Amino acid sequence: MEAKNENQDSLHKKDGAQLLSSIQWFKKTYPARKDPVPVVVANVTLWDLNAQFPNDTRVITQEKIMDLLNALEAFFNQIIFKPLFASGPKMLAGFQQSLNLTPGKLVSHFTTKSREFGNKRVWEYRLRRRFDVLKLFRLQGKGAI
Repeated sequence: MEAKNENQDSLHKKDGAQLLSSIQWFKKTYPARKDPVPVVVANVTLWDLNAQFPNDTRVITQEKIMDLLNALEAFFNQIIFKPLFASGPKMLAGFQQSLNLTPGKLVSHFTTKSREFGNKRVWEYRLRRRFDVLKLFRLQGKGAI
């Protein structure tokens, strides 16, 4: 899992390289375990055209983190305030399932699939927008606005 919370528009080439390196390290260090799910914590789900991320890369956005925290809070509140509830494994497993806190649902429910900028026009639009903002700041600095 890599945290890239400062990226505002896209995930960059170096971010993909770092995640790939982490995945390779995990596979080398824990060969008996099944392949890990590559996860990035970020504000965006798009990655740059020249970046290379694993195909199955997932992103935890701020919204998804809040969903996960709410589910965990509900789960632990149930255990803390209703201890008899936690004594029944079937009840506990069912509640865990209803909150999507099982291994099978955790990734699919609390993460989003990352994706490459597939449209060159979108990329060009974002570059033009950045250029326009920079131009505006320069004009403001010269007292033109």
